[in-house]
Amino acid sequence: MFADRPNTEGHLKIDSLLQILKSKGCDKLLIKKLSPNDNSKNQVYFGGEKALKYLPFKTSVLVEQKSKKKTARKYIFRNLLEFNWIVDNGCFVAPEAKLIFYPQYPESRLSGFLKGCKNAPSKIIGPRGKNRFLILSFNKNGQSFGYVDFINTDFNSFLNKNFDTEENDTFFESTISLIEAKKGKNSSIGNSTIEIRKAIKSVCDRGWIASSKLDAKGKKQSYSAPNGGGFTLEAELGIMPNSDANPDYLGWELKQHSGKPVTLFTPEPDAGFYKENGVAEFIRTFGYPDRSGKKNRFNFGGVHRVNDKDFHKLTKMKIVIHGYSNGTFTTNDGYIGLQTTNGEIVAKWSFIKLLIHWQRKHAKTCFIKSERKESNGQTFYRFSPVIELGIESTFTNFLDSMIKGASYYDPSSKLFKEGEKWKSKARNQFRVKEGDLQSLFNIYYRINIYS
Repeated sequence: MFADRPNTEGHLKIDSLLQILKSKGCDKLLIKKLSPNDNSKNQVYFGGEKALKYLPFKTSVLVEQKSKKKTARKYIFRNLLEFNWIVDNGCFVAPEAKLIFYPQYPESRLSGFLKGCKNAPSKIIGPRGKNRFLILSFNKNGQSFGYVDFINTDFNSFLNKNFDTEENDTFFESTISLIEAKKGKNSSIGNSTIEIRKAIKSVCDRGWIASSKLDAKGKKQSYSAPNGGGFTLEAELGIMPNSDANPDYLGWELKQHSGKPVTLFTPEPDAGFYKENGVAEFIRTFGYPDRSGKKNRFNFGGVHRVNDKDFHKLTKMKIVIHGYSNGTFTTNDGYIGLQTTNGEIVAKWSFIKLLIHWQRKHAKTCFIKSERKESNGQTFYRFSPVIELGIESTFTNFLDSMIKGASYYDPSSKLFKEGEKWKSKARNQFRVKEGDLQSLFNIYYRINIYS
């Protein structure tokens, strides 16, 4: 139990802190009751791999670890932050702050957060201590902000009012906007499934829904393309279509599917011929004429598995994994790559890019199955009340799934002529069969929202 301490002169009230964070363009809140081991020497514990979703990074590198411990593995992920401490007399940059992910444990820790900072709260978070709390937030510009203080009456009142204090997670999570909307303890979006169940139930209650998509102004528009299931679900929930790596709804990534293979994510390569020359030149060089006979069209597609013995018959390529074996990262330049028959890697997805993308997209995922029908020239979708929830996905689970062939690369990119101009469309899909989804998450269960 954390004892109350009165607010001392120069310390910020929580309401004042929230207004400062709002003025910095922040909304998301991460709140942690610090343990004695959360200090500058031992670093601040952030949790496991999923902690990589919490704060935006300036740069990320895979570096060799200097630890002499027998349990230490060779490489760790070091993610540099644009971190700032908020104190009673201003905001001060902590230029050496970084979030380090140690795959061997696995755990993530905030490090270097006092070094080089002109007015850091060193007396509070520097040494070991009890009865302290940390509040973190960030904005769309990639800046992170932290405030640390001793637990007091003001903090306890704020926490008890807005959160279920029995939640057993590293951070209490919410947003300033939800708290200001006075939604009480429902504002917590840690591991709760209450809000996502309510949201999906509201969609299921509507039965067959005309295919639609929100436009740039947030207005619902009819949508006739065959991939309308996901757009229709998003439109019903008021979610604007996006291609970024952030979750869709209250911290949950929504994955609509029809019972066929599920697309996990569609990251673009960040190295190799593809990155250097673009998707159009890549398809022009390595693609093949459309097999249905469409003129002036070239494709690059097909299922590529790591455990395939032969090169793909159309692309003449294999998907390979470099720098990972038996749960261990073995080099600082690890990647998933497309390899030609002469051994050249023409497209690379670095582990650095994929790890961050994966965690921000799949820390918590809700899978919703849909049915489709045509009626009077219009497409309709109906969504199943039986949903599957995956929590605490890990990048190593994904790599293991790729190595086993359960997850695979299945691109559907194309180059085509429209009028007098050539146009391209990239879609680098990594997919998995519905029955293999569970292997990607540490916690996975199926629920009926009407039960």
